[in-house]
Amino acid sequence: MQDWQIWIGFYSLGQGYDETTKPQLLDTVKASSFAVACLLLELRHKLKWLENAESDGKYIDSQSCHWWYHYETNSNDWTGKYFETEEQAWGSFNRI
Repeated sequence: MQDWQIWIGFYSLGQGYDETTKPQLLDTVKASSFAVACLLLELRHKLKWLENAESDGKYIDSQSCHWWYHYETNSNDWTGKYFETEEQAWGSFNRI
């Protein structure tokens, strides 16, 4: 087990949102591999969101429960691919 930094690079959420201008460090997660660290991060975020929604009495619909993470590509539909280093995340800004 080791500590893995999880970074995201360039992403754009669309109309009404500003595009990212630099990589963001999401968290450091202890796991056996980077792929497992990213999966744990996603699972923890989903669980925390659902627990908060339940305790706040919010309506939970099918979109709220949709799984946006893709283990095969190590990416999230909203923010894109996860990177191990800030340098790798900077590479996602080389878009034209």
